[in-house]
Amino acid sequence: MGSVTGQIPHLLFILALFAAYGVAVRRGVLRDMAVLWVGAGVGVAAVIATMTYWWPLYEKGVLPLSLFLFNPFIMLICSLWCVYLAYRAQRVEDIGTFNIGDTKVIVRICPPNRLPEADALLLPTSVTLRFADGIAGLVGMATGKEPENESRPQGPVGTLKVVAVGPGDLKVEKIYLVAVSDYLEKVNAGVLQRGIEGAALAARKDNRESVVVPIAALRGLNLTETARSMVAGTLKQRKAFAEIVFAALSPRDGADLVVEVARQVMKLEGEVITATRKI
Repeated sequence: MGSVTGQIPHLLFILALFAAYGVAVRRGVLRDMAVLWVGAGVGVAAVIATMTYWWPLYEKGVLPLSLFLFNPFIMLICSLWCVYLAYRAQRVEDIGTFNIGDTKVIVRICPPNRLPEADALLLPTSVTLRFADGIAGLVGMATGKEPENESRPQGPVGTLKVVAVGPGDLKVEKIYLVAVSDYLEKVNAGVLQRGIEGAALAARKDNRESVVVPIAALRGLNLTETARSMVAGTLKQRKAFAEIVFAALSPRDGADLVVEVARQVMKLEGEVITATRKI
């Protein structure tokens, strides 16, 4: 009790508790207020486990009351912080709406497992067509295994090749994968823009009326550079779509994304544009 080896079971229990909670939130098993209620239960369990672990030392007088209470207090603070981050990460919020002619453009904060319903999802990936890293890796955690099982046998493909696969667990009709880089190589902004435009064109040819475009930083590109390329590529095919949703997969990326979309929308000429922004 109190030794390094003696703390291992306690540590593993706490890690397993929060890992299970994190996986449940990430996979969408827990949503909205359930994230808070279950998180509160996880926090209480962690605090009780901590008090139970140190109680024998306190009972024997080896551990003073101040130190006995300090450990559960720290565990409580950590639990509150983890639950707050989990709740913040799973929220869905529209932070910008732009009307470009007959096309409605929405900027939304939402995690991968809560991407909205749409006819098509545009997704950059590597020439291997794997849901391994970058945006494809984040979205792949929410799709299940079926889309990658369908796409991988078709790879490797040439750069800018577009491949349509099923949605898996997402609420879209098709996922349009586009190869924008070699596996584990940096992504070029120009190639990314042409690739997303090609994916949007493929969706247009399939008569898709609404598209969702998840956006996050890619290998070699920060969020602003990625957003600039993906927004520009999608908007070149905007007249084919009634609704385009640009989805920031991380809450911290929302403000940068809505600013980038606003900049590019305002550059368009010959269109009636109205815009509202809320951050």
